[in-house]
Amino acid sequence: MVTVNIVIPYRPNAQAISAWGPKEGEPKPKREDTLNRCLFYLRKNSAFKHNFIIAIDSDIDIKNVEKSIVDMSNVQIIQSSYVLPEYMKNQLERVQQKARINHAFIDAHNAISDDDWVCYSFISDLIPCKNWDKFLVEQIQKRNNDERYAYCPMFVEVFPRYGHIIVKGEELTHDKIWNVWRRDICIHALTLPEPKDREYVTEDDFDSFCKIARGNFSGINKHSSPEIVYTEDETIIENISGMRVFSYIACFFIKNKYVKRALFPFPFENGGNNWEMAVDNKLEVQKLVVTNSFVFHPIVTVFQSKENDKNR
Repeated sequence: MVTVNIVIPYRPNAQAISAWGPKEGEPKPKREDTLNRCLFYLRKNSAFKHNFIIAIDSDIDIKNVEKSIVDMSNVQIIQSSYVLPEYMKNQLERVQQKARINHAFIDAHNAISDDDWVCYSFISDLIPCKNWDKFLVEQIQKRNNDERYAYCPMFVEVFPRYGHIIVKGEELTHDKIWNVWRRDICIHALTLPEPKDREYVTEDDFDSFCKIARGNFSGINKHSSPEIVYTEDETIIENISGMRVFSYIACFFIKNKYVKRALFPFPFENGGNNWEMAVDNKLEVQKLVVTNSFVFHPIVTVFQSKENDKNR
């Protein structure tokens, strides 16, 4: 098993604060559509060739999306049949977006065979580390394609500060990555601070983070909880479904039938709180967190590539 159907929920220009680095002397861009960047780095940094399922809303022109994608190889666009009901139009935009995304997921996963492997919710402003999929596939193969698990990479948020906690320019250490910042900032995701001397991150920054984060994993502060199992393999942690102590509800490899069972028309008229956790709780599988695989989310930090603009 090496080919995975990577499901990418997508709404053009929805990524308002994740952007490419400007050229010298140019102002920092405020908005950029990141789908081509996502596809480019999935191809570049994956060890295996995968299929890309782009899930879009019913009100998006599918022909415009097709025209905007630089490389359509192994890409399939699934358009949701969901139409936002009248009562939902009075909800906050973020709640409407959750409802749209949820139904786009439902339609996309219904178009995939039950026994196919999928990568659930690889949102279009993410960038995977090099060989991110190789580490996940190795664990799947080591367990003889055991489908009782969701194989999860570690989610990494990239920013200069979190609330009152300023991390810009902080030196990376294994202890800060796995213990201090998970305690003070986010328990289910790791933190990559914006560099001290610039307002953007590069692929070299990602590579350096991976090298440090993959250090002595035995130095992590263990959480004493019956829902978490620390295996003899120091790169693996087991969580039950619904636990977010080490893993985020995104980007994991799983048999499609479990995602199809977990997705449902969530009652967003109540505001959509806990939608992601509701799906997570219904997965019916254990989470196997592969701690040497990383997916980066430069949500409020500019990302500057070494590649030419035509490769975005």
